[in-house]
Amino acid sequence: MQDAADIWQSGYTPAVPFTINLPQGEVIICEAVVRAMPGRRYVCRGRWGARTVFIKLFSTGSRAKREWQYEQRGIAVLKEKAIPAPALLLSTSLPEPAAHLLVYAALERPVSSRERWEGADVAGRRQLVGELVDVLAAHHAAGLRQQDLHMQNFIYSDSVLYTLDAADIEVNPAAVNKRASLDNLAALFALLGPEYDAWVNMFYPRYAGQRGWQVSETDSESLQSMIRQQRRYKQRKFLDKIFRNCTAFAAGQTWRRFHVYDRQQDDALFRDLVHDPDHLPLTARRSMIKAGNTCTVTSVRFGQQQLVSKRYNIKSIWHGLGRAWRPTRAAQSWRSAHRLLMHGIATARPLALIENRFGPLRGTAWFIMQAVDGPSAHVFFRDPAVDRAARRAIAGQFADVLNIMRREKISHGDMKATNFVISDGRLVVLDLDALRLHRDKVAFERAFRRDLRRFFRNWHELPEVAALFRECLTAAGLQDYLPGE
Repeated sequence: MQDAADIWQSGYTPAVPFTINLPQGEVIICEAVVRAMPGRRYVCRGRWGARTVFIKLFSTGSRAKREWQYEQRGIAVLKEKAIPAPALLLSTSLPEPAAHLLVYAALERPVSSRERWEGADVAGRRQLVGELVDVLAAHHAAGLRQQDLHMQNFIYSDSVLYTLDAADIEVNPAAVNKRASLDNLAALFALLGPEYDAWVNMFYPRYAGQRGWQVSETDSESLQSMIRQQRRYKQRKFLDKIFRNCTAFAAGQTWRRFHVYDRQQDDALFRDLVHDPDHLPLTARRSMIKAGNTCTVTSVRFGQQQLVSKRYNIKSIWHGLGRAWRPTRAAQSWRSAHRLLMHGIATARPLALIENRFGPLRGTAWFIMQAVDGPSAHVFFRDPAVDRAARRAIAGQFADVLNIMRREKISHGDMKATNFVISDGRLVVLDLDALRLHRDKVAFERAFRRDLRRFFRNWHELPEVAALFRECLTAAGLQDYLPGE
């Protein structure tokens, strides 16, 4: 078992287990890295003697040292205000590795608020939001404000909701003022989808009651506006992050090449694929799906995974010059896939983006995604073995997806039936390089109507299918966008 001497040079994936030698001669064993911020902080799960603990190692850099100090201050205030938080067992500085250390008692059977949300029905989610609102009200009344509020910072253990990550807690000498409180409450609601915005009118009076405020219509309107602003900010922040090196993604750039890929795929085989996507390792198998002039699509059997690689070709020097300064279609697909997933629309899991470059100029590019099994909508709705109930269920999913796209002002750009796959009873949206987010309402509605005209052309010879879609889309409130019969 190695020690932690070289931890700050180990990047996002330090080898585990490793040991930390305490000044008093005891040893802590880090068994798993929970979060890595190279050069600043590692959070690990491990053992201290017979006790299971969580370990936070902070580097000796000025920023990391401040985080170590803020964390201790935040934990102390949480304890003083009787707000549940993990017990801090040890705070010390280490000579080797040069680091500042915090050790917490591990919580019994911990479940994050995010995990509980994802596993709950509507009633369970409503209860969870109410409990989070209660915790936030207690924070604000105590002068505390979470500056990086997300559901992973609130953990259940034996039905008690604990607050984590005290380094990001701002400590005020008095209760948090109304404007800052509403902004922080908006950050909580912005974590939920827009379909839950109606809950604001249910939970704001609960929050206000705990703060001793009168509920006013102006406050509710301000809160709704702040939620929309917070949500747009979080979305922009995430869609910027997908192009850079961070906890979730591995990125690299040279004068001749740019790449970014899902860090969960970070092994030697996948790195080989990213390094040279046209020449596979001997253990991989490739078969052609489409050999077009502008786009070559191949299926790749890679280890235990079935992948799809889309290579966006440069047809000529003039085509290359026209594309060189613009984002590649592969980059548009990479961003669009993450955008759809962020809004709860199923698409093939995006795994990697690779671009050939010459300085700032872009050339051939690849978008690699996980393969999706299942028939296309073109096949599904023409299959006589598919009964009407199954068809109606998928048509209803189309209506749900289109409603989300309308709400977010997203147009698809190529709504051929072959660009939609039914996989295990779920609608999956594919071929995203023409997908667009519109800022202008008029431009969006024009593109959205064009999408629906193209979509209904899929069913010209199937009037009963077209009628089913009209029925489902009308029931979803999309009747104003339907093409004439």
